[in-house]
Amino acid sequence: MEDSKDRGLSILGLRANQIAAIYIPSGESYIFPYKDTIVTIDDIKMRLHEDEPYRLREGVYVTSTTENILIEVVNMQRHQGVGTFAACLPSIQSLDITKA
Repeated sequence: MEDSKDRGLSILGLRANQIAAIYIPSGESYIFPYKDTIVTIDDIKMRLHEDEPYRLREGVYVTSTTENILIEVVNMQRHQGVGTFAACLPSIQSLDITKA
């Protein structure tokens, strides 16, 4: 079986006061807060500081946040990870863009 099949990099955004069930596969995954924020993961609240990433472990989580956050999911081969490539995150401010 091909070890690199169905692997890659995904980035999703969660708006302030939005609730989502998120599946985190094996690999490396991080929450990137834009501002100091309270993130609730499965009823556990934690304060994340501005521009300080938080690593997520594999699993399914019900997640909410008081400010916009980005979640980066890196599902790469075993010998790869965040340290072996570079990627640009989209603008977190784009989560606030609405159609008039």
